[in-house]
This record gives sequence, structure tokens and C-alpha cells, in this order.
Amino acid sequence: MKNLFVLLLLVLLFLFKGASAQRTIFELPWGHTDAAAGLLQLPEGFYGPQSFKVTGDEIQILDNGNGRIKIIKNGRLRLLLPAAQAARDFLLFSDKDFVLDVNNELLHFSRGKLAGRFGPGAKKIIRSLQKTGKGELEIRLSDGTSILRRMGTKTQSQQAAQQGAGNELCRTFRRSASLGELQILTENGNLKSRLEVRFPQNNLASFSFLTQDRQKNVFLHTELFESQLPLKIKRQVLVFDSLGNQIAAYAIPLNSYAYIQNDLFADASGRLYQLYASDSGIRILKWTLAEAKRHLSGAVIPYPKIYEEQDTPPENTDDFHQNTSPENPRQNETPFTNVTPDQALATGDSYVQLHWNCASQNLTNGLIKDSYDIYVRTPDWLYVGNVQRIPYKWGGFQTVQQFVDGISAGKYAGDNYTSKSSGTSSAVGVDCSGFVSRCWHLSSHYSTMAMPDITEPYDSWDQTRPGDACHKVGHVRLIVAHAPDGSLDMVESASFNWRVSYTNYRYSAITQYTPRYYINMEGTPGKIPQPVLQSVLDSDSTHLFWQAAARETIKEFVLEQADDAQNWTDVVLLDADSSHFCGPQANGQAQYFRMHSVSTDGTTAGVSSDVYGIYNYPARAKVLLVDGFDRTEDSKGSWPHVYHSFAAVHGRILQKLGVPFETVANEALINGRVSLNDYEIVIWILGDESTLDETFDSNEQALAADYLRSGGNLFVSGSEVAWDLDYKGSEQDKNFIKQYLKASMQADNAASHSVSGVSSTPFQGLSIHFDDGSHGVYEEDYPDALNLQNGGQAALKYANGKNAAVYYSGLFPEGAGSGQLFYMGFPFETIYNENERSILMSSVLSWFGIDITVIGSGNEQNPREFELSGNYPNPFNGQTTIRFFLPAGGLVETTVYNSLGQKVRSIKKVFQNGGKQEQLVHAVDLASGEYFYRITFDGGKGKQHRFGRFMLIK
Repeated sequence: MKNLFVLLLLVLLFLFKGASAQRTIFELPWGHTDAAAGLLQLPEGFYGPQSFKVTGDEIQILDNGNGRIKIIKNGRLRLLLPAAQAARDFLLFSDKDFVLDVNNELLHFSRGKLAGRFGPGAKKIIRSLQKTGKGELEIRLSDGTSILRRMGTKTQSQQAAQQGAGNELCRTFRRSASLGELQILTENGNLKSRLEVRFPQNNLASFSFLTQDRQKNVFLHTELFESQLPLKIKRQVLVFDSLGNQIAAYAIPLNSYAYIQNDLFADASGRLYQLYASDSGIRILKWTLAEAKRHLSGAVIPYPKIYEEQDTPPENTDDFHQNTSPENPRQNETPFTNVTPDQALATGDSYVQLHWNCASQNLTNGLIKDSYDIYVRTPDWLYVGNVQRIPYKWGGFQTVQQFVDGISAGKYAGDNYTSKSSGTSSAVGVDCSGFVSRCWHLSSHYSTMAMPDITEPYDSWDQTRPGDACHKVGHVRLIVAHAPDGSLDMVESASFNWRVSYTNYRYSAITQYTPRYYINMEGTPGKIPQPVLQSVLDSDSTHLFWQAAARETIKEFVLEQADDAQNWTDVVLLDADSSHFCGPQANGQAQYFRMHSVSTDGTTAGVSSDVYGIYNYPARAKVLLVDGFDRTEDSKGSWPHVYHSFAAVHGRILQKLGVPFETVANEALINGRVSLNDYEIVIWILGDESTLDETFDSNEQALAADYLRSGGNLFVSGSEVAWDLDYKGSEQDKNFIKQYLKASMQADNAASHSVSGVSSTPFQGLSIHFDDGSHGVYEEDYPDALNLQNGGQAALKYANGKNAAVYYSGLFPEGAGSGQLFYMGFPFETIYNENERSILMSSVLSWFGIDITVIGSGNEQNPREFELSGNYPNPFNGQTTIRFFLPAGGLVETTVYNSLGQKVRSIKKVFQNGGKQEQLVHAVDLASGEYFYRITFDGGKGKQHRFGRFMLIK
């Protein structure tokens, strides 16, 4: 009876939570008719309608691609109003009275004529428009302020933000990655109440106000980081009642097909809408608060699975100016000009604020051929008279003065004809990369493709500062400021409006972009010498050795330590002339270290070193981690940074398995500080290191060969080893890979990102997946496929049957003892599932003869109760690990149920010791969806049950 009640509860839980409260209320296909929505296909990407409103049974859509505001009532087109392509938002007061936000300026139209215009001020960015009463509107700005304006009367400004349906004013702040704050103000701007919303995962990206309905319920739009590089965002709308209690949480689909500035709208009745773009057109989705309240308290209301993966439009990466930059710009004899953030922003602002006289000879009035027999077309927003802002020009790289001089000389004002290989000298203006190049005071035009040559990427968006770049191949913007709600203000030369202008972007709109800093920007990390860790060793104490150049520019080093390589604390400040640090030994506890330099004036922290670690576990043989991965984007690698933590990725797995380790750079082996023969196992980390940086140079080959001949155990992973040593290598290189790594190159690209263990080997049953560029590690685009050589056997195979890993046990040439090798053609760290990494490492070490003990079952006091810690990963694809605590040894049984309460998997009873335990659940044969599981523990005093839930996604 008790089990039946549990199953019934699970079924009810599914019925309340599984069904979505969202539905589609309207759709339009893409097209250029009244019965369609226009899709703008522009150089930097696709744009859909930029805003919409829903009022009762009437839908209003700002259809930029067709230059119209479309008003649909009861599913039928009722009215069309003219709108500029560059409009971001709109507000209707009547069929003949409306306003448009065009380039941060409100245009008021009455009876078909322009009746007035209003600008919020220099560098002010309009976020959205909201009605507050008859004939009155609230202009919401990205800086957290609002301007209240009655059409036809004087402007009333108030330093309060984001008014809702009532008389209260609301504003939001992203206080930190774990805290968002809503302030509710009186009409006079006095603080009335405050609501804090906490995010335990420390992943809050932005936090903005949507509306307050008639019941005083507040709707808040949140964006949460799933990863920062590559940028992955999930969106939610949270609803709180007047007492601050959360009463609903909606999961919101990402609009990744086409950019929409204002894709969310909530009305005074508690209805939430989204304007959603897909490859077929647009649709309007609707959620109601009444439906939401039927869901369990605190549960996030999901959206249908059809929105989880969308077709992505092809990126327009036409970028024809890369040949104007030096092939090796960092080695160019002419040094880059230093520039400060203030100088970069001031230069950018000068392009926006410029007023100039446009004459008829500066306009083409359509597509023409110029005197150079090149097509050119000036943007249609220009007119004869005094205009503001420098226009977009394909291939343009003019300074403000060069632009003014060119206009005076009769050149064309801008050029938006992009179907050519380069710009024309008959027109003046700037394109996106030309604009950023000028802001950074560069003497050459660096294209978006060449931007990585003069910039370095950050590893988080929180690190970005004014003057940094928001970059992808095909488009680049200049970051102006972090808005109070967490979004980003930027200035850019964009094809959406064919001019230089300010725009505010939420993170969900820039998921294809990377944050980067110009290497000669004052105050950026790249200006300070980077310390290079050589080794972290353990004897009677912890010893760190490092190197650094240009120490005269360094005030000091900051050494940081973490037990998990994630939560860092400052350990000590070290003198600029120091190269060695000795600290206390930590038996049974891992220690990870990184360090950075501080500038002589003490104002700037330099780029971090790599992350190295040690783990001292008494009475166990040590592993040596050799970090040979130095390749970055500078040498056309996939990993973008000049630092990494991949030795720590290996170290955390070894720690989990109870295997002690130390870490060295491959260079430290050459200077003789460390001997491979002092270690039972050596793990050589090579990532996608290739020919330019050398995977194994002649000295390293000699050391590795001697280690194997002496009976050592060597684990090598890297995607370019066979390419470097066999395909591109010398006779010595070819001999080393064939005789000591027991392989040669079969194919440079195995064309697969999943591998499995070969049957009848120690690796049978392994199922492993590594990053194709979409899982947040780095893109492994050329995994080596291997041929077997000189007794090597296949350990792993790619999904297409090609060899992914080789293993060998026996004598190596001129060997004195039997050695063992495990070599795989893709990097270990690109295995994005931690559980798969653990299982592979455990299999390799077990084959090497190491006794594997999962740490955690005997080092801490056991809990008094049987406790379930959940499963990881969740959601998952293929397999997941359930974690739990046992108060004592006993029988454990695992049962999995589908959403209808039907048993779909049963893992038989096994005896497990008390303490932390894990249960691996394979689900590759199950369909995608939500499942429930039950862990049953019988310690001899009766059965106990614990229940959990997981999501399988294929």
C-alpha cells in the first residue's frame, strides 16, 4: 500500500508539472506581404520584428522587415502603419497617434505626419516604452532610469525606473551573480519596499523588470549563465506577489534564430507573452498566471520541447578586409598605439554625436556604379540637410575628420551594398570592424576575422570593461558599460540601421559572441607579464616554481590556492624577483594553485597562470601530470586563452580516485628538476598541441622513451600527436610514435566525437563523448584516427569504427622492464561529462595496476540517516550517477520509473559499505523525458526509501 501511494504521488507530480502552461495564439510566416513578417538578412545576422504588444484580442507587431506596424484583431489584419526599418520599439495611443523609437530618439506621428521628436540625451539608451496613462508614456532607459513624457507637453524626468500598471515605480539591479534586487518606489521616487532574489548557483546574468499587474504581482525577467565561454543562457520569468512570495516561474525559450529587441510582454491581467522566431516565421506564445498556479510551488514551468533546439540561420561572415592587417601583427615592427578606455569611448561617441551637412552629391538615391565601376548605395535614412551620426560604409575605415573632408569633397555618405569583395574609395564611413579599429586608435583596419590577432579573450563576461569588444567573426561591437540590471550597453556600426549608434543588449542576444580585450588597452591584463608555473611538487612541504619576463614592470605576484580549483582565496603576496614558494604540506587534501602579476602602480592584475595542483595521499604511489599544452588561438588552436586549468581537470579525477599526483610543465622536465622515473604513472597532457609548438620535441621523446624502457606507465592524450609526429614529422619523430606510442596516423580528422571501449579489452563497455564545440570545453575539430603499430592494440574506437586509442603492455625497444602505454587521439579534458572522465581514468589506472579507491567513503563521519544527494549530470544524455549516503553497510536497490509511474529499469540489490556511495544508471535505450527513481536501503533494520527525479535529453 505504501509503494502504491508513492507511485500515485509520482504520477500526480507529473500531471501537475509535466504539462506546459504555454500555448501559441498567433503565427505569421516569413515574407514580404501583409500576411507575413519580414526577416532582415544583414551582415551581422538575422533580425525579426523588434517589438510587439498584446491588448485584449488585439496584437500589435513592429514588422521592421516590411516597414510596418501591423495591428491584428481576432486573427485578422485590421490596420497598417508606416515604420522605419531601424525602429526598436513603438507605442500606439490611437490608430492615428503613435511613437517610434528610432536610434534612441522618439518620433511622434499624428495623422500621418511627424508631429515631434524627443531624444533622452547623449549616451542615453532607450530600452523600451510603456503606457502610464492617457497620452503619457514611460521611456525606460538601460541605465535604470525612466523619463515620463506626455505627448505635446514638457518633459517630466524622474530618476526612477521601469513603471508598471499601477502608480508604483520599480527598478531592478543585478547586485552580484547570486543576488538580484527589485526596488519599489512611490511616485515621488522614495523607496517603498525592496525584494531580494537569490540565485544559489551564482549564475545570474541579468535581472530586469517587466511589469506589475493589477494584483501588484511583479514579473521579473532573469537570464542565467549556463556557461560564460562559450556563452550559454537560460531564461526565466519569475512572478512575486505583493508580499514577496514567488508564485510562478516560467522557462522562456531563447530567440536564437533572429534578433528581437523586446520579445517579452506582460499585461495588467497577469498574462505573459513572447514573440518567438523560428526558421518558418514568428509566433506569439502565451502563459497565464492562473494556469501557472496549478503547478507545484517553486517548480519552473517548462516550455514544449520543440523550442529546445532550433534551426540557426547561416551566419553571414563576409569579411573582406583581413588582408589589410599584417600576417603576424604581434611581431610587426610598428608597435600598436596605447589607448585608454576613456579614449576609446570618446572616439566612439564622436562618431555618434557628429552633425554634418549632407548634400545631394553625397547620395546615390539607389544602387549605382561609381567612377571606379563599383556598385555603391548610400543608406536610405540619409537626406539632404543637417544629419547626425556617421553612416555605415562597407569596408569603411575613415576617422571623423576624414569623413567630414570626404563629404566636403563630394564623396558618397556611406555604402550599404555588401555584395562585393571590398569597399570603394568613392564613399566614406565605417563598417563594424573599421569603427572598433578607429576606437582603439589602430593605424590599420583589422577585420573581424583578424581581431583575434590583436586581442585576447576573457573567460567570463563579468571581467569585461568599457572599451572591450563583443566579437564574433562577422561582427564586432564596443562595450560601453555594464547596465545596472546586468545587461551590456554597446556602441557599434551596424547594418540594422546603417549608422553608428548605441544599443543595449541582453546576454541572450549575444550567445554567438566572445568577450575580448585589445592587447594595448591601458589597464587590461595583457599589459602585465604573465607568470608561467613550472612545477608544483610535494616532499616534506609544497614547492612551487615559476618564471616571468619583464619583472621591472611587476610590483608583486599574487598566489591563489583552492581545494577544488574553483573557489579561490589569496594565499600570499610574493616579491617581484621571487621564483620559488614553499608552503605547508597538506596530507590527504588536494591543493591547486594559480598566480598573476600586479603592475608596478598596483592598479592592474595581469593574466593568470595555468592552474597546477598536488594531492598527497600517504602510502600510495604518485602520478606525475605533465602539462605540454601550450597552443592557443595565436597558433590557430581551438583553446582561446593563454592559460588553462586542464591539469586540474585531470587532478580532480585522480583525487576522487584516491591517487596522489604532482604537476609539472613539460619544460621543467628538460631542466632536470623532475625525473619521470620517480613516478609509477605519467600522464602527458597535449590537448590540440601541434607542429608549431611540437607535441614531443627530441628531448621529450628521449625522456618518454627512457621511461617506458624502464617499465613505466605512460598515459598520453592529444588530438595532433599523430599529425605532428607521423604526418609532418622527421624520421626520428616517425620512429618514436611507431615504436613507443605504438601508432601512426590513419586520418587527421576522425569525423566523430563519441567513442566506445573495444570488446574483450580492459576498456570494454566504456562510452565516451568529447566536445564538438557546443559543450563548453573547447572544440576538438581534428581528432586523430590511429593505425596500430608494433604490437599496439585498439582500446577505444570512434563511432565510425576508426581507432581512437591504443594500449600496449610489454618490452619497448632496448627495454629493461615491461612498460605500459595508453595513448588516445583526442584530449582527455574535452570529455565534457565528469562521470565519463572518471570511468575512463579509473579504467586506465586499473589496467596500469593501481588499486582504485573512491575517496569519501571513509574519511568523514557517516551521516546518521540514509540521505540522497541527487544525481549528476541532470539533465543528462545516456547515463547519470546517483549519489547518496549510507549510515552503515547494507543492501541497496535502484528502481527507475517513467512519468506514468511504470517501472523501466531495476538495478539488482548489491551490498555497499557505509558512507558516500554512487550508482551509475545507463539509459541510452530510454526515450527523452522526465523520470523518477527510488533508492532502497536495507541495513538489517527495515527498508528505507528515497526518491529523486531526473531528465533524459537526447
